[in-house]
Amino acid sequence: MNEKSEQMIFHADSFFNSAQTILPLPIKNGILPPSTVPSIVLISFACEIYIKSFLPSKTKWGRDHSLEKYFKMLDEAHQKEIKEILSDDTFDKKLSDIANAFKDWRYIYELSGNLNTINLGFLYNFAEALKQAAHRAIR
Repeated sequence: MNEKSEQMIFHADSFFNSAQTILPLPIKNGILPPSTVPSIVLISFACEIYIKSFLPSKTKWGRDHSLEKYFKMLDEAHQKEIKEILSDDTFDKKLSDIANAFKDWRYIYELSGNLNTINLGFLYNFAEALKQAAHRAIR
């Protein structure tokens, strides 16, 4: 990894740590506190930055924020490492479910109908796995 990747990891850590500060765990009585939405946005953005830190600096990201798309851009070794950290048999399905968390939850007030659902536990664990893998890569 290069210096830019290390800076990206530092910033991803900042977003993830901020989310951890405002997200009360465990959630009591199944009621999500108001800080849940900003936590989801911060965690999903941290995931995006962690993933991008593994990719060559000249990679063209596009304008979307799909965690699934970016994860599939990683080489097989990094994908395998992250999947092994999580050890979740339904990884691909769960990743697909949270793929657009940043976009969906950042503009939650624009959604019509029911509030989006998200597997917050998987999103959080995915961020932890990405963080572990990223920090291993810079050692």
